[in-house]
Amino acid sequence: MRKRGLIAVLALSLFLGGCMQSDQVENQAYVLTIGVDAVPEGIEVTTQVLKGTSSSDSENSYMVANATGPSYGDAIHALENVLRCKTNLNQTIMIVISEELARSDAFKDVMNSMFYSYLLDTSAWFVVCQQSAKEFISVQKPVIGTRLSIAITSALQNHVDLGFVPDASFSDAFYSTASSFADPLAIYGSTKERYAKPEDQQTSLQIGGADTPSALTASSDAENIFLGAVLFRDGRMIDTLTGDEVLCLNLIQGGVTNFSIVVDGHTAYLSASGMPILSVDTSTDQPLIKVRIALNMENNTTFPEPERVKEALLEQMHALTRHCQELQVDPFGYAIRASLGFPTLDAWNDYHWREHFAEAKCEYDLSIRLIDA
Repeated sequence: MRKRGLIAVLALSLFLGGCMQSDQVENQAYVLTIGVDAVPEGIEVTTQVLKGTSSSDSENSYMVANATGPSYGDAIHALENVLRCKTNLNQTIMIVISEELARSDAFKDVMNSMFYSYLLDTSAWFVVCQQSAKEFISVQKPVIGTRLSIAITSALQNHVDLGFVPDASFSDAFYSTASSFADPLAIYGSTKERYAKPEDQQTSLQIGGADTPSALTASSDAENIFLGAVLFRDGRMIDTLTGDEVLCLNLIQGGVTNFSIVVDGHTAYLSASGMPILSVDTSTDQPLIKVRIALNMENNTTFPEPERVKEALLEQMHALTRHCQELQVDPFGYAIRASLGFPTLDAWNDYHWREHFAEAKCEYDLSIRLIDA
């Protein structure tokens, strides 16, 4: 009886003793941002790691560490040897993939490895950058007076609220990749110094008075800029969307509440009047997609004509739709609505939505009502 009591006391002491030494805060490397590149040796992982346990979250509170391995898992193991402690990825707020890797056949396997291993926080923002992820992360710094973690979150959320980057998480992209109802999106980023604007990038709109979203941040101290969205199909990157195109995408999806555009040199301040009304008819060989969008526009002394604003927005919406149809990519979510007309998943998959979407007729009904500022 006494032996049983002693065993019980010893067992209880294991629970009262607290965490094991390896799980102590001081023995873990907390990763704020993780980046992945394809290199000749395999995969290179770059991380921005919190130094020590200080509550100070300034520029000097972080270090950049990187390691290379034949696979993502091997690179993470090598990184732990570099940091000399356990790598903690469950506080990660941004995941960065280089465009080179995102466009390669290897990306889908890397995405699977990242999602299923090492307790990575997959709700983190998902960014694809023009340059290497290592370069993108290495120049990342907080703005004056803010912590780096808050600076990253605030910058991305501000771009999302303005409407010209998608609200894209790594987990959303992962599940969309495996789905027959959606094509994934990522945020498109670049270092300010090496941003390369596509030569054929044209737009009939000016968001916030700037030709491109990058112009909004180009004069700030921020070294990284966010440019629009990345389109994926079959597990790899195939193209990008400008900030203007993402704004129109958000309008169609109901993902933006307030925004401004410049038309004919005048700024229009608009807001959504309820959610868009969407229907998809697949009863004929050519699907018919109808979207009804209602907007309010502030009535001020210098506003452009509502009909001219409507014309510019509709032009951009149709151009965006044609762009996606040519790529056979549906970032709008039309597939979800279209699938409701099919009795089973097999029937839906046999329909081959992408091919039908490429030939679909899209009708956008946009109304703009003037309201007092």
